Amino acid sequence: MLLALILIQLNIGNAGGTGKNLPQTAIVWGYMGLFALFVLWRTRYKLGFFTPTSISILVATLLLSLPWFLTRTAWQMEALWPLLGLLAGVAFYLSVLQFRWSLARLQRVLLFIVIATLLQAGLVLWQYAFPEASVNGFTYPRDKLLRPSGVFQQVNLLASFTATGLAVALLLYLTPVFVRLRPRNAPGYRAMLAVALLLLPMLLVILQSRIGWLGGSSAALLLLFRRRQDSRRVLMASALIVCGVTLGIACFWGGLSTSLTHENSNYARGIMLRETVEMILAHPWQGWGYGGFEYNFQHFRLQKGESTLGVGIATHPHNEYLYRWVEGGIFALAGMLILTLAGGWLFWGAYKQDKRLKHTSKTGVLIGLGYCLLPLVLHTQTEYPFYLSALHWGVFLLLLAIWDRLITPRHHQFHLPQTVTHMGRTLLTGVMLATLVFTASGGYSGWVLWRFEQQGFKGAFPYWQVNPWLLAERAHFDEQVASLLSFNLDRSEQRLNQYATWAKAYSATHIDREVYAHLVQVLRIQGLQVSAAEWGWEGYRFFPDDPRFQIYANQREKR
Repeated sequence: MLLALILIQLNIGNAGGTGKNLPQTAIVWGYMGLFALFVLWRTRYKLGFFTPTSISILVATLLLSLPWFLTRTAWQMEALWPLLGLLAGVAFYLSVLQFRWSLARLQRVLLFIVIATLLQAGLVLWQYAFPEASVNGFTYPRDKLLRPSGVFQQVNLLASFTATGLAVALLLYLTPVFVRLRPRNAPGYRAMLAVALLLLPMLLVILQSRIGWLGGSSAALLLLFRRRQDSRRVLMASALIVCGVTLGIACFWGGLSTSLTHENSNYARGIMLRETVEMILAHPWQGWGYGGFEYNFQHFRLQKGESTLGVGIATHPHNEYLYRWVEGGIFALAGMLILTLAGGWLFWGAYKQDKRLKHTSKTGVLIGLGYCLLPLVLHTQTEYPFYLSALHWGVFLLLLAIWDRLITPRHHQFHLPQTVTHMGRTLLTGVMLATLVFTASGGYSGWVLWRFEQQGFKGAFPYWQVNPWLLAERAHFDEQVASLLSFNLDRSEQRLNQYATWAKAYSATHIDREVYAHLVQVLRIQGLQVSAAEWGWEGYRFFPDDPRFQIYANQREKR
């Protein structure tokens, strides 16, 4: 765990994006794979322990996977990696579910989350105090408003992770059984929780993330209300949180941070939600196809005479239910509803067991663990955190599996036949080993491509160093950019033909301003003026603020 704490704090250079394009994804998935294999080894590779929730998750995963087989061939690769992330996540969840989780083991996991959050908080506050300083050779990224985002590269991700850490720290501080199960260094343990309850609310205020505020405040209020009979601890925790919030507000007066408005964000998200609902109403049953949201959303608006101005290139509607429904239709919607019902069943089971344990030291553990998941669940309804951060996905699945194991009564737990168990453990072990191989290869490939991009796409393209399947789209993108730059030296007609073919195929999935502009330029050089005018006009309709396409709008007006 110490190695994991160190690795997830590292800032590794990258060009942004989601999922497999981010180096943190490789680090976190590698650790998840090792953790799952360790659990399977400790349980002698047995795979026979299931719960009603785990069966529901498997059924939901099957339903969520079916639309992939019905989508366009051009979009299947775009949709494949999120789907594989879902399947690997379920494998990780099932692996963790096989382990017998005592409260002492749960406490160590929760402490790991609190420490990871505090390390991020300390890093970000240090960045605020010394904005020009760097860590391990790199300056950690900031957003347009100069807010640090730690290793997450997005402020809202940092905020929801901070809110989760706050909820976990509060659970450890308030729950009697965790108060008694103190580690050997009890004074240091209490001091760490007190620092977390003071520092994390302060950071949430400074970050000015609404989803962070909503997730953190909701979980904190529910946990405090649940332990309201323990007035002394509730008052102490409340006082620490209020002091943290006050310090956060004081940072604005001291000039450490500046206030911001969310008008542009509200406008863009409002359009995304409204247009996505209209798309769903147009194809409620079959959906628009997995992997095609970016293409379909922009073209749907284009048919209505709308551009990307004020909204940008939307790759997700910022709501997971709508995203699954609009892409996957009724199958994906059914899968999401089953997951919701399974989560509701867990909360109901936690409530009943917590009521039964009301007068024991274990009271508050189960329902409190569910409250700790709220910041991450709420974030999925306003953005897409699990695609942007594998750490969010891993923490969510880890806590969910432990929660499920602790909640499910023995008479609701069941074991599969030995033959099925043998096949299942072989498959699960294979998935986790494959995850380790792919994440190691993907992490190195991403770093190589980033170095190539940082060098201005100059020199020979590093074919032999890049996994040709894992990062194929990004590798092809970089390869074509490098080839286009080389055209300025050798004037090879073949380079133009290759770029035009690639750009048209790429534009069938993605809407990219630079790709449109370069494609139009290539077609003009090739003497294909009619085709250049068609692509230039479409580029103008998407990006009317780009002067490179203005000439084609003028040509249309003269007709």
